[in-house]
Amino acid sequence: MSPSFTGDESLSREAFFSEYGVALVQGTAAVFAGAGLSRAAGYLDWKGLLREIAEEMGLNIEFEPDLVAVAQYHVNSNTQDRSRLNAHLHAAFSEDARPTASHHILARLPIHTYWTTNYDSLIEEALKDAQKRPDIKSKRSSLATTRKGALATVYKMHGDERETENVIISRDDYENYARNHGDFLVHLRGDLSSKTFLFLGFSFSDPNLDHVLGQVRASCGNSPRTHYTVMRKEQPEQWRSQQETDYAIRKQALRIADLKRYGIHTVLINEWSEVPALLEELERRYLRRHIFVSGAAGTHTEPFGKERLEKFVSQLGKRIINHDYNLVNGFGLGIGAALITGALEAAYADDQTRVGQRLLLRPFPLGRPDLYTKYRKEMLEGVGFIILITGTKLVDETPILSPGCREEYELARARGVYPIPIGATGGVAEQVWNEIAPRLTEVYPGQFPNEAFNRLNDKSLNDDTLLDAAFELIHYLTPKRWVPPRR
Repeated sequence: MSPSFTGDESLSREAFFSEYGVALVQGTAAVFAGAGLSRAAGYLDWKGLLREIAEEMGLNIEFEPDLVAVAQYHVNSNTQDRSRLNAHLHAAFSEDARPTASHHILARLPIHTYWTTNYDSLIEEALKDAQKRPDIKSKRSSLATTRKGALATVYKMHGDERETENVIISRDDYENYARNHGDFLVHLRGDLSSKTFLFLGFSFSDPNLDHVLGQVRASCGNSPRTHYTVMRKEQPEQWRSQQETDYAIRKQALRIADLKRYGIHTVLINEWSEVPALLEELERRYLRRHIFVSGAAGTHTEPFGKERLEKFVSQLGKRIINHDYNLVNGFGLGIGAALITGALEAAYADDQTRVGQRLLLRPFPLGRPDLYTKYRKEMLEGVGFIILITGTKLVDETPILSPGCREEYELARARGVYPIPIGATGGVAEQVWNEIAPRLTEVYPGQFPNEAFNRLNDKSLNDDTLLDAAFELIHYLTPKRWVPPRR
């Protein structure tokens, strides 16, 4: 990847979404979490953690740029006994903190490798909430074992809050790290060379990380792997004078430029509170690779008729796979079989396609109406589009609109999922098209291709033209780098 930069050497958000999004799609994305990520959960950052200890020694933590040295001074003043320091750390992490929105988004994304210098368990808790069993590596011996059924690995390279006597905090700990925990550095060096990292809440002042980044750069030369970080832009209100502000801004620009030596490109934000929204947009864009098809026909297949409807739905399944999207479906009545058959034909035609990753199929719990809404919510949690086709059912031989399809549409919209109603197929699809048509700007962003949307409801068009219109809209709403140019 070759990032696109703004004039101030930082990376635009649009470029970040696109480029880190590619790593998410390819399965090579990783996260490195620093103390800033846990601060929003109520935990102290390094300064807050060491403030009381510094005051005991007559130091002002605000004047201390080397916090590792402050911890070492405390150990020295207690004749190398760090029991009081351990007790202080234990008390600091005894709060009943819960993962933040940022933790939950990072856990839901297709990321399987998490590194952190934090001692807390917020990443692990978020992964459990996301039904991703974590394999926690917090000490050297844990690197040699693998937890059965783990879907993510969390490397806690500075230790764990439950074993404060072993955490890395003082100068002694850092100086002996390569000898006592060298295997972590080997693993980290390998991941930095093979995965694309997003650094969050990180100051890049950690001696161990500096050491590893230097080794990676030495081995890769001037072509390091691309990584990303989010940094708060220096604000004038932080400083006492314009001179101090200008100095801070200039120093930050130099820091951003220096990080590029290691392949780390910076996205600037105005406030740390913007991080959850940034990650939410990243997740939304990733989910636009997943398409849910909602529809029901049963024995009532008008206006297409049974043969044409099955052929149309089969072609839709093929296109979803051939355009490099993933199909999510609950075997809708009258359309599920044809849709899945078309998708499978496309998937099997490509030897490189892993069917289990491209078709996410969940049989509907027929006969259990008490489960229908919860089931639909869970299916729609991981999608970015809902394509609506027909949507009718027979009640006492009378065709009516399918309440299930209507509910799927309502649930999807509540989650911000983009609807693609192929109104020409009738039923709920036509009903939704008629509702959206007068208010396109409320539902879709930017210069939306209205003509393509209008074609979705044209019953005179053939199947290919209708599908062309549907995918014109989907491609418009999908980050362009994530859509390969093939039909």
